[in-house]
Amino acid sequence: MKKMDLIKQSVKKSEEQRKKLECGDIKFGMFPLFAYQKKLPAMLKKYKKSDARDAIVLYMFYLSMVCRIPGHELEGCAFPSMDQITKNTGVHRSRIAKLNEILVKEQLIEQFKIPYEGHAKNVYVPMFNF
Repeated sequence: MKKMDLIKQSVKKSEEQRKKLECGDIKFGMFPLFAYQKKLPAMLKKYKKSDARDAIVLYMFYLSMVCRIPGHELEGCAFPSMDQITKNTGVHRSRIAKLNEILVKEQLIEQFKIPYEGHAKNVYVPMFNF
């Protein structure tokens, strides 16, 4: 299966998780609360405090960077550069790979590397597995 097909499957899975959470009184704006109230306490028990905290910051950044352009081939994905990540989060670039591994283990993102506009690009699909 092609990577773009895998990415589209991940985006669909993410949408399904989000819709499942939106049942009842829960709205999309409450999801950041879940990251801090549900995921962070569990992550603090598994990882160094600074790693757990910074992983959640990175997750929130990816959520904020999701492409919302209808019809774009990476709609539903975040694809910031390393420079954008470090500038906007304060997380040192040497820690980003480790924090992404934590987010993947915690099922908060799915990560892909694809050729994009002539170079390799990291693509992140934020998940809503709370």
